[in-house]
This record gives sequence, C-alpha cells and structure tokens, in this order.
Amino acid sequence: AQQVLFRRNPLELVRSGKLFIRTKSGEIKSFIPNFAQKIVLEVIEKRIKESKPVRIRLLKARQIGFSTLFQAITYAFTSRREGFHSLVIADDEEGSKELFEMNKLFHERLGNQFKPELRKSNEIALEFGGLKSRIDIDTSRNKNAGRGSTYQIVHKSESSRFAFPKEVNLGVASAVPDMQGTMVFDETTANGMNFYFDEVQNSMRGTDGYDFIFIPWFYDPEYAMPIYEGVQFTRTQEEIAISKKVNSLYKIALSDAQLNWRRFIIQHKCGGDVNLFRQEYPSDHE
Repeated sequence: AQQVLFRRNPLELVRSGKLFIRTKSGEIKSFIPNFAQKIVLEVIEKRIKESKPVRIRLLKARQIGFSTLFQAITYAFTSRREGFHSLVIADDEEGSKELFEMNKLFHERLGNQFKPELRKSNEIALEFGGLKSRIDIDTSRNKNAGRGSTYQIVHKSESSRFAFPKEVNLGVASAVPDMQGTMVFDETTANGMNFYFDEVQNSMRGTDGYDFIFIPWFYDPEYAMPIYEGVQFTRTQEEIAISKKVNSLYKIALSDAQLNWRRFIIQHKCGGDVNLFRQEYPSDHE
C-alpha cells in the first residue's frame, strides 16, 4: 500500500521518515521535515494541486536544511517515476559531492521493498535502471550545465555564488519545459547586491513565474543557546530593536536564548561583524 502511495505522490515518501540523512552532529537519522521546510512543502503542494509548474526561489539563513529538503524531493520523484530526469547544480565541486552523498545515503538506507534497481552510482549521476530515470550532478563552473538534455526537476544550490550564473541559468531555463509536473528549486544564502538580488526582485514582483520564499534564521529551533544559570542576560539596544522588528514582521517574540545564540555566532563565527551575520543569517530579505 505504501509503495503505491509513494509512487502516486512521492512527497509522501519525503514526509514518511523512511529517508535518512546525516545530521550536523554526524548522526544518521530519519529525515522529518522541520517547521521551515514544511512552509516550502506547502507551497510546492499548492502548485502541484493547481496543475502548475513548481518554481521556487528561496532566500534563507545558513544551514536550515533546504538543500536536504530539495534533494529528498528530487530523490523521491526520480526514484518513483519512469523516465524522470533530474539535475542538481551546486556552486562548486565540494557542494556537488555533498549533494551526491545525500542521494546515495537516501538510497542505501531506504527499505528494500521501496528501493528501485540502481544501475549507476558515481559522483556525476545516480541512475535507476528499471525506471530509466536518473539524477545528474553538476557544478556552476560548467557553463554548459543542463544543456542538451530535458529535465523534470532542477535544483540549483547556493545559486548566488554560481561561477557562471548567466550561462547556467539560461541552460536550465531551456532544459526544463514550462509545464505541470516540472520543478525548479533555486535556493541560496545572500551574497550581497549581485545578480541574484535582481532575480529576487523579479520574483517578488511576480514577473518571472517563481514563488519567492524567505526563511529567516529564527525559524530554526536549533538556533538558540541556553543561558548559564546565574548569568544575567541583558539585551542591548540593537537586540531590542531587532526583536521589535521581528515581532512587527512575523509576530514572533525572540527569546533570550535565541539572542544569546546570535551573540555567540556574531562573535565566534562572524569575527564580531554584525553585517556579516546579517548576510549569513538574515532576519528579512532586504
């Protein structure tokens, strides 16, 4: 029954807990979509139900898990559908290798009753023999990524850091038909006022067919740090201002533990540079 369900709606496999991931701590655990990931899943499901192409442009804080989500969706559809071709484009070789390893782990840990025949598995492709389906892996350093093929899903990871954005984006646009059943996931952390800024503006204006989604850092429950017993936590004027802005925009009250985590990251991972934190862990899309 589950096999039929997953084939009919591969998103059920994504939600099922049957796909496994490597966590930030190095543990292998069942993947269950978190709060932020569910927001994006709802948009994807809405477009599918409307029989429209899925086009997502996602600007987000670091390491909330969206590469994982989009890879889970890519694996679920490609491993359930006959003749389904997907393309994953990372900003560099290291990123492409990491995304390939995600798919490899999904397949290795999936129960045998749900696992399709694997014909080929290397760092540039995962091919399911009986289904004639495959996942191709590439990087933005290849100007011809996506050219010469037709894909039903394309995932562009950290696209604001692409080496050849114009060439790669043009290749992807031509490779994915503008029809229902196709998906393009374009996700990244911010990288200043570059080409991606212009793409975000187009999506926000609704002129390019993409749903724009912004995910701030405080949507991740892991981004909080307990305050040691006996330590008094006093909010700075800047933290008070940030909290007021967040409450105004999102109706969310930042906790002291969240602000304590923010202080730690600014000091220890951003070299004390608040502006760098705002780029890597934004509170809004501006």
